[in-house]
Amino acid sequence: MPVPVRHGEGKFVPLNDQIRQRLHSEGLVAFQYCDSAGNTAAAYPLNPNGSIDSIAGICDPSGRVFGMMPHPEAHLFRHNNPQWPRDAALPTDGAGLKIFQNAVSYLKEKF
Repeated sequence: MPVPVRHGEGKFVPLNDQIRQRLHSEGLVAFQYCDSAGNTAAAYPLNPNGSIDSIAGICDPSGRVFGMMPHPEAHLFRHNNPQWPRDAALPTDGAGLKIFQNAVSYLKEKF
């Protein structure tokens, strides 16, 4: 999912290897930078900031606290896509909208 990145200075760097391993083992890595086949990407431009293990977002064990470096809120509509207006076939909804739709659906199911 192409999502705008608006941070020249930020990247994910865990305090130590124990924390990095815990994030992975407990399933707290929510998003990683990857290529179109889903392979994690260590280098620019697919990992635009050099984040360790290509980590783009993490959550707490409850899943309710979430932090993410890319900005899905900046790609909610076709007009936010860098290819607009050159590509008339773009969908009406931007790729970032799906993250928020999934969150709303999850909460409606849970509560």
